[in-house]
Amino acid sequence: MDDEPLVIELLRCALDSTADIVVAEDGSNAIMLAHSAPLPDLILLDVGLPDIDGHEVCRQLKKSSVTEDIPIIFTTARDMSDDETQGFTVGAADYITKPLNLPITVARVRVHLESRRLHRQVKQHNEHLDQLVQARTRELETEMRHRQEMEKRFIHQVCHDSTTGLPNLSLLRRCITQHTTESSEPFALVLIVITGFHEINNTLGHQHGNQLLAQVAMRLHEISRQIDNAVAIEKDSVNHKLARLEGVSFGLVLTGADHDNIFMHVNRLLKVLDKPVEYQGMALSFGGVAGVTLSPDHGRDFNTLLRHTHIACEQAMHRPEHFAVYSEEMNPYNERRLSLMGELRSAILNNTLTLAFQPQCSLSDNVVLSAEALIRWQHPQLGFVPPDEFIPLAEQTGVIKSLTQWVLNEAIRQCVAFEKAGYPLIISVNLSARNL
Repeated sequence: MDDEPLVIELLRCALDSTADIVVAEDGSNAIMLAHSAPLPDLILLDVGLPDIDGHEVCRQLKKSSVTEDIPIIFTTARDMSDDETQGFTVGAADYITKPLNLPITVARVRVHLESRRLHRQVKQHNEHLDQLVQARTRELETEMRHRQEMEKRFIHQVCHDSTTGLPNLSLLRRCITQHTTESSEPFALVLIVITGFHEINNTLGHQHGNQLLAQVAMRLHEISRQIDNAVAIEKDSVNHKLARLEGVSFGLVLTGADHDNIFMHVNRLLKVLDKPVEYQGMALSFGGVAGVTLSPDHGRDFNTLLRHTHIACEQAMHRPEHFAVYSEEMNPYNERRLSLMGELRSAILNNTLTLAFQPQCSLSDNVVLSAEALIRWQHPQLGFVPPDEFIPLAEQTGVIKSLTQWVLNEAIRQCVAFEKAGYPLIISVNLSARNL
């Protein structure tokens, strides 16, 4: 870009083998050509152009995003010190003074062209690397989303029942543990057990039984969502308040509820189970029972509460209302009973039990005719243990046979002793049905 024809011709001849040359004779034309395709790799710019000063042309080219990276070499016949300072300020890459030293000019042009070529290669390489990085980043983001989705599905499977889609035992455990940790508010754990479902499984098969169970579970789920004081076991869009524990048992947690409130909600759930379910043209009926434990009265940790709730359900099986709240009296597995189970065997072996005899008299002549043998146990630490406490234990644990044998042996021995003493009596012994 120069307004002197001689300078233009000299540069054209000197650089003919080095580069393709495009000439602009004024500043306006120079700015237009610099923005035209193909973009120049280097601009030789005369400072003293006729219309627009070379410094201004350079300033405008450096402001443009299209031409800002193109190196500009000023050519000038002005005083170098002032002119060069101003030129570098507006963005010049180099200065060549007039009159031109053509070998030096050609050498400088070649250096800047090579630098431009290397700069373009680096830029292209960086752009390629950026593309690779962006592509790999997209791949990693896609892979990360896929893994997160897989992890989310896996966690959902671990924490939910596959048949009903409801939260499972682990989520209910977490809910109760979190509640007891974060709050001192009392709550009730309710266990609903479907009765009569075993026959349906045996008749229709487990696959049909699972489909039917899913329908019943959704009925219970819809009712549980309507209970305001039921705790959300899983706070999601569905707001699950019911969990499937195992088999045909379901659990939910109620807060701020008294006995009447609990019974009202449990009764609603049990009535759902009383309604026949239409399945493949059949109207199938079953029932349910409910057991309740109160925290902290009946326990604080989840395992204790769940165990007591199962005990309450066992009691509910024998009640007309099919509903029972746990109490220590109904617990056949308390520490005293566990202790007595083992110590009863020792009492039999060590012969520390005794028999009492209830006489039967003839009122007409006031003569004792017979006696009923009654077993008694005087525990060394617990004192008198009633027969109605340890005999059911013996029946449950299988000790009843050895206990009966001990009673028979002791009754026969005492019968012989009575006869030797002059009291021939008929001795009667009570037998458990487990011995028959």
